[in-house]
Amino acid sequence: MISDSLTGRRALVTGGTKGIGAAIAARLTEAGARVLTTARKATTTDVVAADLSTAEGVATVAAAVRERLGGLDILVHNVGGVEFSGAKTTFELTDEEWMHTLSLNLMSAVRLDREFVPEMVKAGRGAVVHVSSTFRHMVMGPLPYGAAKAGISRYSKGLAHEVAAAGVRVNTVTPGLIVTDATRNHLHSQGVTEEDLP
Repeated sequence: MISDSLTGRRALVTGGTKGIGAAIAARLTEAGARVLTTARKATTTDVVAADLSTAEGVATVAAAVRERLGGLDILVHNVGGVEFSGAKTTFELTDEEWMHTLSLNLMSAVRLDREFVPEMVKAGRGAVVHVSSTFRHMVMGPLPYGAAKAGISRYSKGLAHEVAAAGVRVNTVTPGLIVTDATRNHLHSQGVTEEDLP
């Protein structure tokens, strides 16, 4: 149970319909926040359908947030992942696969922050959370994903330094392996079952 009330606070959780994002959105809602989430397809009225790997998708989300919530107090960047086979080697990955992964995992956060953090600075308060991954410092796994998550961690530190004096907090959380549906599907594609995990 969250002890601090977030009643009246306005929150956006990107990638908030499954796994970690859904859990974050549920906890914020439980604490009293008004929450919008994003996904590629809208399943309910509190979900904004958009492809956040594109500037157009970010603009769609920003417009929906302003229309439905009037702005943000809390911004959680959870969207991420890869859309290519994890079995590909670094030399088999195309420029398009690299750029899409960087756009989804890093640039989506940069673009949404550009939309809402200046408003938080002007208000003198706000919280931004970027969800990174332990892949940011691992030598295995899809390199574009790890590079993007390392980038989001470094970007978060710099942004936090820029806006701290204005009362806006920017933090990064770095979860390890959490068995979500997406993780389960990835593990199964690699021949690993939950029983194989420590």
